[in-house]
Amino acid sequence: MKHLVLTLFILTSFLNIGYSQTTNDKAKAYYLEAVKAYDNNNFSRAISNLIEVEKTLGSTNARVLHLKVKAYYAKGDYSNAKASLDQFSNYSDSAAENIKSEVYSYIVKVDNKLKEQRAAIKLQHQKDSINDVIRKEKARQARLAAQNKAERELMEAIEEKLEWAHFDDENEYLYPFYYQSKSGYIDEYGNIAIPLNYDNTEPFSQGLAWVQKNGKYAAINKDGETIIPFTSYRSVNNFNEKGWAQVQLANSKYQFIDKTGKTVLSLDYPIVGQLSEGLIMVGKPLDFATDIYGYVDISGKLVIPMIYSSASKFQEGYAAVTLKENRQAGFINKAGETVIPFKYDRTRNFSEGLAVVEMQKRYGFINKEGEVVIPFNYENAYFFADGLAAVKKPNGWWGFINKEGELVIPYQYKYGANFVSGTSIVTNLKGWTGEIDTTGRIVKPFKDPFANN
Repeated sequence: MKHLVLTLFILTSFLNIGYSQTTNDKAKAYYLEAVKAYDNNNFSRAISNLIEVEKTLGSTNARVLHLKVKAYYAKGDYSNAKASLDQFSNYSDSAAENIKSEVYSYIVKVDNKLKEQRAAIKLQHQKDSINDVIRKEKARQARLAAQNKAERELMEAIEEKLEWAHFDDENEYLYPFYYQSKSGYIDEYGNIAIPLNYDNTEPFSQGLAWVQKNGKYAAINKDGETIIPFTSYRSVNNFNEKGWAQVQLANSKYQFIDKTGKTVLSLDYPIVGQLSEGLIMVGKPLDFATDIYGYVDISGKLVIPMIYSSASKFQEGYAAVTLKENRQAGFINKAGETVIPFKYDRTRNFSEGLAVVEMQKRYGFINKEGEVVIPFNYENAYFFADGLAAVKKPNGWWGFINKEGELVIPYQYKYGANFVSGTSIVTNLKGWTGEIDTTGRIVKPFKDPFANN
């Protein structure tokens, strides 16, 4: 009886919305199908019909959301149940008031289920992490169990490389490995994933990696298949986000090629930078001691004149450049307009909204408005990454600061570098190299780099 009254109430509410009879008829039909499907435990079909109700009406209402909450919850889709609950809370009409208590009874139930899901996901991640550690340890033990001297030496070389290698999506979880004058790739478990068939190998980027053999370069995929055949390039660079790679031909001319090896742009400049944010730095000699730089677009057209004595790639919309007339450094935008005045001795690219600048042999940081946000207190400094920047005290050691200029990791290193994927390689006062995370915790112990020499 209660269900019948509810259904009649819904039909009446649809008739009172003010839509045409045809629109209401279609919406009612979809809603009745949704109710029927829900009663038959076909929750996906119920949800599908409720979405059709909303499409037909061009909006939703409290009763539709009520049933969506119930259907999503019964289906186990607690995120969408929560979203429907949030939508329901925006309604304050009489229909919403009549069913509010029942709908709100789902709040605690949905929240509890979401907590359970998050806990289960966290536990699974922990299990996956543990399984990954176990798998890596088993692979390590297998390497250590090598039977002959040659195998043991190879395994030891792999073990040493794994200590410092970084594996991620960008490099296809493969890392260049050079051994006894030959090069290939290892995976994160220490397996030789691509045989040592090359004279040299470069990191993977955009799904391809450059390899060198007999003085020629080719590009391979993660399966070791040759995608761009061996060619007599003088030099090659990684593929960028556009899928282009800069190559230098045997005649010293520069080209950009796509991932099939097809030439997409040829440039007649002796100095050519990387494509970044749609522009390419180009340069040529002004006289025996000075080069001048400007920028071309992806068609090769010079769009920012060659008036700079130094120029960087564009990053976060700005490029760090130096005027040839007075050797003062500042920043320009992609229209070639000066956005931060030429008043510094040296400038470096923006990263995470801040840039390192030098004035009177001291380094500080500015924001994109040109405001000094971290004073000129340092003898040297690197860009921000993972929220931290390596800085050197005058006549002292390296440490790491945050964007407020607060010292987060103490001045205790002979050399510090910017963070990459959450870790930084640093050198302690003994000259030993180790790796730390963003809290300063040692994640790879310090070792004497010359201990085995």
